[in-house]
Amino acid sequence: MEFIISCAQENGFSGVIATNTSISRVQNKHFESFESGGLSGNPICDKSTEIINFIAKLTNYKFPIIGVGGISSVNSAMQKIDAGAVLLQLYSSLIYQGPLFPSRLVQAIAKRTKNWS
Repeated sequence: MEFIISCAQENGFSGVIATNTSISRVQNKHFESFESGGLSGNPICDKSTEIINFIAKLTNYKFPIIGVGGISSVNSAMQKIDAGAVLLQLYSSLIYQGPLFPSRLVQAIAKRTKNWS
């Protein structure tokens, strides 16, 4: 992964999308798979957050990251931001939380930012 990020930076990329679907089928207590293809949503949330955090630390938080993967609630979105994402791709959250989710997320971010002041 270090090589990919290094190449992206050296070639003038503005940032990176981390992550997307996964073909990995590591069994865990939350998910059991009997299908193949790209896995998305909650089963990849934790791994996605780990990768975002890895890239953020690798680049000293100076390379923009779009957080993707299992964002299904305000909490999971905030985890991506805390890990180093500067933008988020919302998909699962729109399915599970509905079309008003982005508004709730913006309100939560605004409340958190206000508390920092």
